[in-house]
Amino acid sequence: MRQDAINWGNFMTYTLGYDPNSPASYGFTTDYPGFYHHLASGFSFADGHAEIHRWRDSRTMPPLGGWGAGGPPGTTSSPRNQDVAWLQQHSTCKKP
Repeated sequence: MRQDAINWGNFMTYTLGYDPNSPASYGFTTDYPGFYHHLASGFSFADGHAEIHRWRDSRTMPPLGGWGAGGPPGTTSSPRNQDVAWLQQHSTCKKP
């Protein structure tokens, strides 16, 4: 997670309405991924493997500290964001 958006110490992927055929509904909750490692983040999965993913859409990496004391907004729309698609495809949720 980003240092200006740490809430509970976990990272949550917004999968409400997940549908790879409807990229206009993509978005983020208050959890934004970190991008400390050359615009990338490391992920570990329940099956024991890990991956490093490099972010491609600038909306995934808004400037640090731009939210003020309240932190990021509750939900942010990010239509057709390929990073949101990657997060949803690699997260635990009911697949269509």
